[in-house]
Amino acid sequence: MASTLFAFGIFFTLSCAQLGLTSSDEEQVYTSTEYEQQLEQVSEELTRNPGDAELEKKKAEILASIAANTSVPDQRNAIYANLRELGDTQILRDGESQPEIDNLIRTAWTNEQSEGVRLLQQEQDDMSDHTFGTVISHFENAITLNPDSLNTYSLLANTYYRHGDFNDAIHTLERSLERSQAAKPQIREKLAYLYLESGDIESSIELYTSLVDENPGDAHIRHGLANAHILDMNHAKAIEILRPLTEQYNTRYEYHEALASQLYFRFAEQAGTILQENESLSDEDAQLLIMMLEEADSIFETLSGVLPFHEEQKLRTATFYKNSAAMLNRLSTFADGEIREGFYAMHQDFLDKALPAWEALAENHPENIDYIRALIDVYSELGMDDDAESLKRSYNL
Repeated sequence: MASTLFAFGIFFTLSCAQLGLTSSDEEQVYTSTEYEQQLEQVSEELTRNPGDAELEKKKAEILASIAANTSVPDQRNAIYANLRELGDTQILRDGESQPEIDNLIRTAWTNEQSEGVRLLQQEQDDMSDHTFGTVISHFENAITLNPDSLNTYSLLANTYYRHGDFNDAIHTLERSLERSQAAKPQIREKLAYLYLESGDIESSIELYTSLVDENPGDAHIRHGLANAHILDMNHAKAIEILRPLTEQYNTRYEYHEALASQLYFRFAEQAGTILQENESLSDEDAQLLIMMLEEADSIFETLSGVLPFHEEQKLRTATFYKNSAAMLNRLSTFADGEIREGFYAMHQDFLDKALPAWEALAENHPENIDYIRALIDVYSELGMDDDAESLKRSYNL
């Protein structure tokens, strides 16, 4: 999601020369030990002189140097936590931290995040487990340094999502909301989408609904809520959202197709209840059923005109007309007079519309037996027995 996507790293990428080090392992160990001794010394001085700004600045510089000499990303996290604590302590005490400490934190955060992004871009298609773990460490380091960066949380969630770890992606975004309840809609929308992907439809609907209330003009969010209702089998709610979307975005055919499909499912849902209860069909119920089918019919006819060679759309159209015709035929036995005649007439009309769609599908895919069987059924329903028998013989059915 432009609305579902969201950008920056560290010193381990620098060469030994940039760090002022040689390639000698002994010298590397010695340098690290020296920094640790300096850290211990300045920490002791701070214990004796708490709140000494110069000592705090010196400690921050030593921590940054230790981080620069720590090549494994996840081993830097505790160092960064100490550095972040220094800045927070000053803010609590003085209302702000020293610019020098802020700069150290900002530089480390930028480097950690940018290196994570670089690795993500480097292995866009197939990320190895090793790279995945390294990227996660970079972003977790960045969050430790700047726990209010929604950008970093989003990148971390994206990384988990790409790796198929939906629960970790969800937990990451939930952490970001704990830091900021006024999070950008894009973050919350991404979380709503992940809830839906993970099967937590109830949470997805709840979050999407609040987002729609806050951002009524955002079509992408409304479409997300419609998808959530579709997966929840709440066709009436989905129709309620999709219908104004089709009016607002007349050329976004995916909205129209989704609306037509939901109209059919709502029709089938209500028709199924009537058939199951085995009761007479009232005029009011009959009119509602007919109106839903007429609206869906109009949409499918329009789509057939603008997407004449779209096979998936042609299959959905063919299936709609065939299945609707069968349901209308059954419903006609529960109606009387003009209603029965209306159902039967629509049944015949839908079969006539189903025929060319199934013929085209069978012609283009003669190896697809499901298409052939469907075409035979339509031939039989239309009384085209010779065509049905000929097709059966051709496929030895």
